[in-house]
Amino acid sequence: MGRLVELATAHEVSREEVYDVVLAAGGVIDHSRNQGIIGRRHGPVIWIYYRVVDKIEQHYDEDEAKLLEEAGIQVKRIVAVDLSSHSRSVQLARKFCKRFMRRYATTVLDDGYRLYTYEQFQEFNRL
Repeated sequence: MGRLVELATAHEVSREEVYDVVLAAGGVIDHSRNQGIIGRRHGPVIWIYYRVVDKIEQHYDEDEAKLLEEAGIQVKRIVAVDLSSHSRSVQLARKFCKRFMRRYATTVLDDGYRLYTYEQFQEFNRL
């Protein structure tokens, strides 16, 4: 496993709804590990994990929480996207993140450095 990015959403998305996005992106679900998988063995792959957020302070620092508030996003769920070290896993992650953010508009991408709205993500093609 390589790099982790997160989709923080104000929608009360269920695990099954996240899995629907994984399946729509051509992935599979590993119920024994509670994860979605997109990609191929010995090739680019990403793993998708689902989390419920009880307290924003447990996941984001004060500055990040302020940015989320300014963006009008009260985070309820986080979808973690773990990228393999394969160079093309970034392309898989971009496609999945775009698909998720189009479906759940009140979502931001956290790449570990800053938060991006869907429009910013599209403009800068982040990841």
